[in-house]
Formats: sequence, C-alpha cells, structure tokens
Amino acid sequence: MVTGDVNIIAEIKCNKPINSGFKFGSAQRNGIIKDIQGLLEGKTKVNFDPESAYKFLVIYDFGEHTLKATEHLINNIPSEYRGKVELYTYQTQLTLDKVYVVFIK
Repeated sequence: MVTGDVNIIAEIKCNKPINSGFKFGSAQRNGIIKDIQGLLEGKTKVNFDPESAYKFLVIYDFGEHTLKATEHLINNIPSEYRGKVELYTYQTQLTLDKVYVVFIK
C-alpha cells in the first residue's frame, strides 16, 4: 500500500498456470478472485478505503501462458466482478473503481 497524494494498493501473485497450460487451477483461481474481492471491497487486515485508491493485481509473468490464463480468468470471472478487472496497458485511463492487472518479470 502506498498513501499520499495518490493512493495505491496492490496484491502480488506468483501463480504459474497449471500443467504449463492456459488456465489457472481452481485453487489458484479462487485465491486470485479472493484478492480481487479484497482490492475492490477492502480487507480486515489492511486499513484502507478501497474507493480512494488505485488497485493493482501484480502477477509474475511466466510467459505467454500467464497472459492467456489471466485473460481466461477475466473472461470467466464471477458476474459481480465483471467489468471491474482489466489488463493494464500504457494507454489505460486509470479509475478508482477497477483492478488493473500488471505483469512483472
């Protein structure tokens, strides 16, 4: 969490898609969705107002499989989070009501 003129909260994940495939396993998927929920709605163990912070889900990039698995997850996310999670690009206009997925190496 970073606070100041601009507030940022991030979850960092290191989930490699199962069996070198293009999907996350069910436990991985559930954990990622739980983190998305925490970013959007807040968490009891972190004192922050989710409505006042930019939210990022940072995923370690294991290559093409990671991107495909993340796209699959976003396309099949539970309905309450549909439209609230998107891949970040340099052209993305950030808003406080979404979670932006960023890949790192």
